[in-house]
Amino acid sequence: MSKVERETVVRPIPVRAFPIGEGLEIVEIDIAGLRSDYPFQLDQIAAARALQRPLSSRRIPPLDLADASAPDGLIFHAGRCGSTLLAVALARLQWSRVVSEPGALNDVLSETGFWRFLPWPRREAALRHLMHLLPAGFGEDPGPLIVKMSSWTTREAVRFQTMWPGVPKLYLYREPLAALASFAARPPIWGRHAGAEGAWNFIARTVADGMSVIAEMVEGDPMGDWMLVNYAELADSVPAICGHFAMSPADDLVARFKVLARTNVKEADRGKAAAPRIDPCDPALEGIVEAVVRESYNRLEALRLVQKARPSFGDDAVCGRSRS
Repeated sequence: MSKVERETVVRPIPVRAFPIGEGLEIVEIDIAGLRSDYPFQLDQIAAARALQRPLSSRRIPPLDLADASAPDGLIFHAGRCGSTLLAVALARLQWSRVVSEPGALNDVLSETGFWRFLPWPRREAALRHLMHLLPAGFGEDPGPLIVKMSSWTTREAVRFQTMWPGVPKLYLYREPLAALASFAARPPIWGRHAGAEGAWNFIARTVADGMSVIAEMVEGDPMGDWMLVNYAELADSVPAICGHFAMSPADDLVARFKVLARTNVKEADRGKAAAPRIDPCDPALEGIVEAVVRESYNRLEALRLVQKARPSFGDDAVCGRSRS
């Protein structure tokens, strides 16, 4: 590519999405020239804004969904369980094209914005369209497209299974008391949507609801599209995760992943606490976990052990490329 061509390349990514008639109004920003391994899409957008790149908007008529591309893999997670570390590792160690928690998809899934008033088929069409637009941010990079969703969207994972059957999907989770203790120390932004039940019951219920949704799907098809991974075994599971996503694991992947895990892969935290902080050792937190989350967690663990007992689970569809 010539110098002139490099300077004129535009790689827009959708930042926000609004319903306009049967189409969409997309707010975009150009990320050409920026690195592609940011921990979150929001960090990449902030980097583009720091370069004074403007936001732009355009209206898009309904897409012929028969032509819409699908992701190569989807990552769902319970939150505070290593999902960001995994996303960064797949981008840096496996040459994957990873989009982490895309805001435009969150817009469509949110129950507090414009989209909540629209019927699900209309929202599904928007999700398919937005997913189709995500690869534009990577130019001609041929790596597999892996999309990591926000933790609260796991409640809608059945919708994704219906839209993209056959696409490999991963659910990452963690011992719930450890996860809730992390939430207590650094409350999630989505905790602001708590109602009368209070922030911590709302956060625990959101985690438990997501776990139950995943467990129900896996129970119906234990060796189907879904792979379950507990954070306690994440490092040793990374080669199997690559196999699940049809990638050949890079050389010395586990060792290199463990080195990466000793670093802070997240950018500086610019957010503000969205729920009151509590002491992670507060006995009340353990009570919430046992009352709200424990049963769903135990159900997932039983299913994960069934999957793990299957010979070569996660290694039966390896066809990608690795980075040595």
